[in-house]
Amino acid sequence: MLKLALILFSLAAHAADPAIVSVPHAYENIGKQVSVLKDQHNSYTFDQVTSTAAAGKFVRSTESILNLGNSASAFWIKIRYQNPGTQTAYLIVDVPNIDHIDFYAADGRGVVVRRHTGSLSAPNPDVVATNQYLFDLLPTGVQGKDVYLKIRSSNIMLVALKIADAKTLISSSNYKLGFEAIYSGILIMLFIFNVFLFISVKDRTYLYYSVYIAALLIYVVLYLRGYSYILGPDIRRFVNLYPHVFASLATIAAFFFSWEFLGIKERVPKMVPVYKVMVGLWIILLIIAMFGGKSVLAVLVNYLTFISCMVAWYAGLCAYRNGLKPALYYLIAWFAVALSFVIALLGLTHVIPYYDLSYEVGPIGTTIEMLFLSFALGDRFNHIRQEKNRIKKENLKLILSHNEKLEFVVEERTRKLSKANAEKDKLFSIIAHDLRSPFNSLVSILELNDNDMLNLEELKMLLQETRKNVDQIHLTLNNLLYWAKGQMEMPGSNPEDFDLEAMAERLILVYQPLSMSKNVQLITSTSGSCNVFADVNEINLVLRNLIDNAIKFSPQNSVIRIVMEQQDSKVQISVCNAAQESRAAKLETLLDPMEFSSTPGTNNEQGIGLGLLLCREYIQLNGGDMQVVARDHQVIISFSLPAA
Repeated sequence: MLKLALILFSLAAHAADPAIVSVPHAYENIGKQVSVLKDQHNSYTFDQVTSTAAAGKFVRSTESILNLGNSASAFWIKIRYQNPGTQTAYLIVDVPNIDHIDFYAADGRGVVVRRHTGSLSAPNPDVVATNQYLFDLLPTGVQGKDVYLKIRSSNIMLVALKIADAKTLISSSNYKLGFEAIYSGILIMLFIFNVFLFISVKDRTYLYYSVYIAALLIYVVLYLRGYSYILGPDIRRFVNLYPHVFASLATIAAFFFSWEFLGIKERVPKMVPVYKVMVGLWIILLIIAMFGGKSVLAVLVNYLTFISCMVAWYAGLCAYRNGLKPALYYLIAWFAVALSFVIALLGLTHVIPYYDLSYEVGPIGTTIEMLFLSFALGDRFNHIRQEKNRIKKENLKLILSHNEKLEFVVEERTRKLSKANAEKDKLFSIIAHDLRSPFNSLVSILELNDNDMLNLEELKMLLQETRKNVDQIHLTLNNLLYWAKGQMEMPGSNPEDFDLEAMAERLILVYQPLSMSKNVQLITSTSGSCNVFADVNEINLVLRNLIDNAIKFSPQNSVIRIVMEQQDSKVQISVCNAAQESRAAKLETLLDPMEFSSTPGTNNEQGIGLGLLLCREYIQLNGGDMQVVARDHQVIISFSLPAA
């Protein structure tokens, strides 16, 4: 790059000596009016330089702002001025970060005076060193006078030179200071604001953004624009020795901010390895910068920063496409800073000329970026708040709906529980009454027998009378045990193939004595196969209860029919018996799972009302359904079972 610049200087040079710059002069760059000499090994003495100038070896510059590239060489600049007035004029080196500057000029007695300054040099009382360097130019009358500058720096040397009187200098400096104070103030205000936000909301996004602003503030304002002089010579020297430490920290913080703000891992997973590579490269640059690699990084940082901007911008575009609306401000922010870097790189590579405004492109782009990133964070905060409010409302709605349902369920279960408790109380009352009486009768017989108060005939008669009570107790106890099993949620049915007709015949033999005592006839009627697939014990209990109930509620001298017929894949079973009108009227409560009661039979037989409840449950467990019908003083209880 430097060779190209020198070739351009050589081709465009039309005189070895510089043009005369008259004072007063407008506050403009005089780069095209000076000549330049490259000191390859930084070995020329002032006498050698003046001899070389006399030999016409200085090259006339063609650029308003000298772009001397990134070189370890020194450069001598020859400036010829004319100050016909009586007031001192000033040569202004309007760039803050040149490491070493030597000014050579003859004083009033013709003695050459050297004044040394620079960003890495100790303060010199004879040089005004702020974010620019001012050298006195004595009056010359009508004659021209030559002064020389020797410049050395380990970064890119962009040298803006101006000559002005005091009035022009003050008015122009005020304008420049006001402009730079605006964007410096914006950055400082944004930094303080986001630090407080991080402390308040504990969101790491604001922490990374604050670190990004702080590092960028140091790099742009203190280093590039040279305001580190305000903090003293030691801070100024440190910032100018390690500027790329802050550039690296800023970019690393920017990537972490982007990671959190865009949700890279969730929204743009394909960018995860790219982000890791970029952060790794910047960590390497940070380490190099910490060990003083300023010259090596001077150009590399600019190109890598531009690449980083494009990576962050593309990630933002992907996140925006994936539904992150606040990423729109993010895209504008990174576009602004990328554009500023493009302009800076084009100027550094001589594609476009460099002007005073070119120095401000970077800070302006950075300020715009920070403002739009702040807008993005604000928009993100609003989206998060709106989403939280939406979720809160939905959760509240769900809670209210759930509470309503829960209240209904609790109310319903409370009602059922109250009813169930009442029925259980009733059940135990019936048990206490209906089971205790037969047992008391049996105990009394046994006591009479023990006391030899009964003869054999009386004992037989009493035992015969007690037999039907014992049979009823036996069935009742079976019902109670099965009911208790269901209440304890014991394992369900174990179905198997068996002959239902044979089971019915056996039960008829069992209940024949009871039926004969009431002169009730038991008749079975079958049609087709009566083989079923069901739990033997449960169906046995069902038939026992139905036959027992039929005998219990049948009047004297009646008939009970047990009808079984095959219907497709089912076997239909019906138990029919004559019934009193009052019995038929109570049929609507027989199959209510929450209703059971003990109703005396036609001969005042007792029970506890569990029979039909168990029948209904077991028939359902075995794949059937139970119906009760009253017709023509007949009660028909029927159910179906799967055929074998």
